Amino acid sequence: MDLDKLLAQYKDLYGRIRLADPNSKSDNERILEFFENNTMESSGLTLRYTRSPDFFAFLRNRSDLFFVFVYEDISNQIKGVGSISIRDGFIDGVRTKVGYLGDLRVQTNRRLALTYRKLYGDLIYYSKEIFEFQGCHRFLTVVINGNEKAENALLHRNQYRISKDRSRFEYRKVVDYSMVNLILKYPEPFKRKGTPSLFSVKNLSQSEWSTLELFWAEENMKIPFGFDSSELARRLNSWPDLERRNFWAAFSETGEILACFAIWDPKKSKRIIVEKLAWTMKVKLQAFKVLGKPSMKVGKHLEVLYLSHLVFASHLSLEMKNEVFSKMLEEINQAGVLKRCSVLSFCEFQSLSLSQALKGWLHEKVGMSLFQVVLAESSPSVSSSSYQSVGFEMALV
Repeated sequence: MDLDKLLAQYKDLYGRIRLADPNSKSDNERILEFFENNTMESSGLTLRYTRSPDFFAFLRNRSDLFFVFVYEDISNQIKGVGSISIRDGFIDGVRTKVGYLGDLRVQTNRRLALTYRKLYGDLIYYSKEIFEFQGCHRFLTVVINGNEKAENALLHRNQYRISKDRSRFEYRKVVDYSMVNLILKYPEPFKRKGTPSLFSVKNLSQSEWSTLELFWAEENMKIPFGFDSSELARRLNSWPDLERRNFWAAFSETGEILACFAIWDPKKSKRIIVEKLAWTMKVKLQAFKVLGKPSMKVGKHLEVLYLSHLVFASHLSLEMKNEVFSKMLEEINQAGVLKRCSVLSFCEFQSLSLSQALKGWLHEKVGMSLFQVVLAESSPSVSSSSYQSVGFEMALV
């Protein structure tokens, strides 16, 4: 089965669902117009993502293989958008395809919402048979905690009848995580001299790159939905302004890599506009003026950097991971990274709490959850309960 054959069923008196063309100027402009009129809401915080001038650029950051499903009414107005990205990954050390369901925006309309639910049900039900999916049948998606629209649509009614002769599909939680927005380090006028560290943190050099590639690949093979070894090279080619010099690593005394991450500015693919701020945050942000940091203002673009590609050596204890991460944050702060942005954002899995490393930092957290979308009668879905991390890049949400 191919997608065109499946989508032929999604045409009625009101409109149709079709695949968008990434090379179409008209599709790009009309999707942007629709997409950017929708906001993402959380408790005390409302953000609007803008992907102008190229909606598809961020999808290319996610993966080389992606599909955008648009709903057009009979007047050719776009009323719904959703995307699926597919990449190589690992489950229990075995290579597999991993899909991500994202960018879902549907105009408030019960009939249209039900149409998209049925479409996603069909895509999941037939995933192994759909030629373009290359055998992918594992799909992930993210829900922001406090996003009432998404929670009502997905979680409180998390089983959907696809049709009389087919099974239901479900959203099964993989892991809870927080989007941590690091703002600044509190002054330490009487900082005590600590004990000598058993590891060092530094910007990666060219000669150390092959060591990092091996470390990143080996650690990803050990975790659910881990990334393929080729993903690093792909990102260096497809993520704007991501270079080897953006990577940092913590090394043991023997030269072993203990952890790594990269600093990435996503503004050429997506920008975030602050629509609403909680009053508590407004008070805290007065410190921006004193410290010379880019301010966070309602109606303005948020100067955000992502701490991406974050991986720890799996043999480290949670205490040691916090110690290493604390040192890494200290080093990039001394290098002036935090002064280049309003916030530095990274993913903290609930099972990998970095609270000890965050002591002494002004930061905000937004609760989120990663789900696997599966057929109801399928075998138990992958859970992170026995792992501290998952193959998931928050910078690509």
